[in-house]
Amino acid sequence: MMARVVARLEVVDPGFARTRHGARTACATVLSGLTLALVTSMFGVAEPLQITLFGAGACFFGALLVTDPHRSDRAHTFGWAAVVSAVAIVVTAELSRTAVWAAVALLVLQMFLSYALRCWSLRARNLAVIGALITFLAGAGRITSDRIGWFVLASTVGFAWVTVSEYVILPDDPVRSLKRSVDVFCRSAGDAVASVVDTLTTTCDGNAPDRAAKALRRSLDRVMRCRTAIESRVSGALLPGLGQHDVEQLRVALYCAERGIEEVINQTNDPRWMNTLPDDIAGSIVSTLQALANALSDNTDARSLDSVAREPQYLRDHLHDTTTTAPTARPPNNGRTRPRRTE
Repeated sequence: MMARVVARLEVVDPGFARTRHGARTACATVLSGLTLALVTSMFGVAEPLQITLFGAGACFFGALLVTDPHRSDRAHTFGWAAVVSAVAIVVTAELSRTAVWAAVALLVLQMFLSYALRCWSLRARNLAVIGALITFLAGAGRITSDRIGWFVLASTVGFAWVTVSEYVILPDDPVRSLKRSVDVFCRSAGDAVASVVDTLTTTCDGNAPDRAAKALRRSLDRVMRCRTAIESRVSGALLPGLGQHDVEQLRVALYCAERGIEEVINQTNDPRWMNTLPDDIAGSIVSTLQALANALSDNTDARSLDSVAREPQYLRDHLHDTTTTAPTARPPNNGRTRPRRTE
């Protein structure tokens, strides 16, 4: 059961990058809540639950909203987010006590800036969103003047824990995660090719059975979802040691591999064409596909993959030699003779 869950999860999240990010965010949120609960209980603060939930919410929304590509950039953004949150809490608490309309105007301004600053700076846009969210929570919570410091401390602790989690709790390695994702794609592609081989070897005449056709479609669906997940992961990401040209080459290679597998599966759904081929050529096709499936599924090294890649070339040469050296059949004369030409 657990193996099936992991297999399904690695298709939609190859490399487990999103899973690690979710676990990191959950751990940071829980730790920030526990820290605030401990501190408020030590000082005997009245209604500590509101402060604890405020800090845990700041941690969670910070991890959710800050999307800088580099870990160091995210850490700097979290630091500025703590400053913005502190200012938003103080200003909102004072305006809510003296002029509620001014607090509403501040919230509307921050909501506008969260969209207006999107094309100018990603960090400024994220800070505007966080400021608007903190302003809303502070206004809804009706923070009194004597509790402003506790809420400022709560937001600071929340952003501090999410910053620490970037470096301590399941730190992210984009290149390693990408390599794992590509390995998952290769295994999915190998499983799809293996399904094609099974269908070709078990089907004699007619179309592929319904069960085999469904298995082929499921394998193709896994390949497509895996490629989509990888593209969403690398889209706009800055990977150390990999340039934009390398990323584009990877995307093109994954797309071509997916289209090739889709074409092979479409041809396998009606395998009657295999019966029209000589036995040696049909056997060569099946053996080549089996070697490709084994190479993709077993994480074979580059040299072995090169040898597998040469097999389709040998098969192509074999087909060319067979078609060019086959004797040409002459049309029947129906008992008639061509008249001899006279000078």
